[in-house]
Amino acid sequence: CFPTFRKDMSIEETLREGIGFHDLKDTTWILLRETTTNQLIGLATAIDYHNGIYVCNLCVSPGFQRRGFGLDLLEAAGMLTIPNSTEQAREGMSRLIGHADAQKF
Repeated sequence: CFPTFRKDMSIEETLREGIGFHDLKDTTWILLRETTTNQLIGLATAIDYHNGIYVCNLCVSPGFQRRGFGLDLLEAAGMLTIPNSTEQAREGMSRLIGHADAQKF
């Protein structure tokens, strides 16, 4: 997840590489940052997919792994499926969809 930024790639190209074939404009980004340093702890990307929210990526920076931050990101993504829970809740999107492929760095 956290791809190596190549000098020959723009930030948008790097982000596009990270989310695969999904269009950036259709992607919801959930970012989790450390409050005092603003350091990126982790991120999740999601898109609307039929009747659910498909979590495309779930990444936690190696220095923050095994502390429950991945669960925090999944819970934030889950809030997108609950009508009236947030302004971002999506009508008709009743569940999270995804698959797991753990990679340890």
